[in-house]
Amino acid sequence: MINRFAFIVPGKPQPKQRARSGKGRHFTPAETKAYETLVMLSGTRARPQGWPLDGVYKVSAVFYWADRHRRDIDNTLKAIKDGLNGVAYADDHLVRSAVALAPTEPVAKGTDHALVIIERLTQIELYSEIAELEAVADQLGAVAYL
Repeated sequence: MINRFAFIVPGKPQPKQRARSGKGRHFTPAETKAYETLVMLSGTRARPQGWPLDGVYKVSAVFYWADRHRRDIDNTLKAIKDGLNGVAYADDHLVRSAVALAPTEPVAKGTDHALVIIERLTQIELYSEIAELEAVADQLGAVAYL
C-alpha cells in the first residue's frame, strides 16, 4: 500500500488569517478560504486512489516565495493542514508530525508555490521520530518537568 504522496500548490503560499467578526457573526477571510480551496484541489488531484483518511499522519511543506517579505510559516502550514481536511486525513487532529521550511532566498518572480508531502505513519514510525527527538534533547541537556 502507498503510504505517502506529494504535490505542488501553485501560487503564493498564504498564511491562515484569523477569523473575522462582522454583523454579529464570524467568517474566514476570502483570501484564506481561496488558498485552502486551492490546497484541497491540488491535494485531491495528487491523492492515490483508495487513500485512507484514518490513521496518523505527517505533513511536510516547503514554501517558496518570490519576494523577501517576512512570513509566518506556522500559519502558512496551518492553511495547508486545514485545506487537506477530508482529503489527506479525516481531520487535522490526526496530524502528529509536521515540518515547515522556507528557503532564505526568493524564487524567480511568478514561480511562488508550496511543495507538500503527506505521509501515513505507522505507530512504530511515529514513536521512532519521537525517540529521535528525545535523544537529541537529552544530548543537549534538556530537562523534562513531569
